[in-house]
Amino acid sequence: MKMRRVAIITFQDPRSIQGGVQRRVAEEVAYLDHLNVQVTVISEGVSDLVSDGNVTYVTIPTPHLLYPVRLLFFAERAARFLDRLRDVDVLELHDDAVAVFLFAGRNGWKMSRVCVSIAHGVFRDEFSAIFRSEGLSGSTLRAGGFWLLSLIEQLTVHRADAIIAVSQYVANEYARQYGIPCEWIHIVSNGIDTRIFKPAHLSSDELGDGLSKRTLCTLLYVGRLHPRKGVLHLLHAYSLAIRSNPALRLRIVGDGIQADALRSECKKLGLLNLVEFVGMLSTAELVEAYRCADIVCIPSLQEGQGIVALEAQACGKPVIATQTGGLTEIVKDRLTGILVPPGDIQALADAILELASSNTLRRSLGSNAAEWAQAFAWENVLSEAADLYDSLLTAALS
Repeated sequence: MKMRRVAIITFQDPRSIQGGVQRRVAEEVAYLDHLNVQVTVISEGVSDLVSDGNVTYVTIPTPHLLYPVRLLFFAERAARFLDRLRDVDVLELHDDAVAVFLFAGRNGWKMSRVCVSIAHGVFRDEFSAIFRSEGLSGSTLRAGGFWLLSLIEQLTVHRADAIIAVSQYVANEYARQYGIPCEWIHIVSNGIDTRIFKPAHLSSDELGDGLSKRTLCTLLYVGRLHPRKGVLHLLHAYSLAIRSNPALRLRIVGDGIQADALRSECKKLGLLNLVEFVGMLSTAELVEAYRCADIVCIPSLQEGQGIVALEAQACGKPVIATQTGGLTEIVKDRLTGILVPPGDIQALADAILELASSNTLRRSLGSNAAEWAQAFAWENVLSEAADLYDSLLTAALS
């Protein structure tokens, strides 16, 4: 292990996990701490500096402005803070934190030997997916920040020494859209804690009869309530499917800017008593939600990778996901789940009905899914990243 000091910049504080970026940073910090690496984490928040063993958390306040304008204030202030750091082996910028590059050229990063940008998605694709689906709608206007972020991404990613993409899809799009040399891009996926996300221990009776002893079939959505996630399409697909199978029920876990609009749509569709909006859950509660579900639905219009798909599969659940972005790399069609075209409401409804009608198919896909997800254990993923950083440091020092 050549790394001794790492600085990580991420807009959202990883101590309050609400998405895949925060999960990745939190797991990485714990991993590096275990290896006795000194870590400084810089994120947005109330001005503070907290040290916990090898880890120091620095939070930088920003004005109460709309995102992504707030991001620009954070990036400028984070760049100023970095000027005070010295002898950093690796500087790591996650996702939108690449905006920090706007406020210092590559020659200004003398405090680090290697600078890495970790790409969790492609902002231009995220905006384009919503525009293709929604046209010039309120959802598209609310997603306009993605377009600004894509311009920042295009202007700044060339300043990194290397780019880590969480999927082959992200790597391909960075090379194609931003002209990044392929040798700069390395693929290290996000992972999951397979010690926590795992199938429930079922009795022989439960294993034998599946749904036959129950009257309802539960569909589960987990994620942000955002236009890019396609939850509105899931509601319409559910509305179609329940006409053929009244035993279907839908639980929605998460929160976001589309929450009120989704509840309003449920009312229009007559689904208020059939759809449960759960809100945010703790990790233990989330694991239980996966285990209690029969089918997990991921109707995204675009995904860089899709940690929810990994978590659900690790819990032994069949997944219905869209054929978009990195989802096609982690959900194996007809082996661990069913893939449908993004935005195709009828195809989504048909997949729901197919899985809901067959205990045998659900059990087979779920069993395969649990086995497949083991490869994404965090210890495997983060060990791969650490080996990559050591090789980059060796090259930088030679």
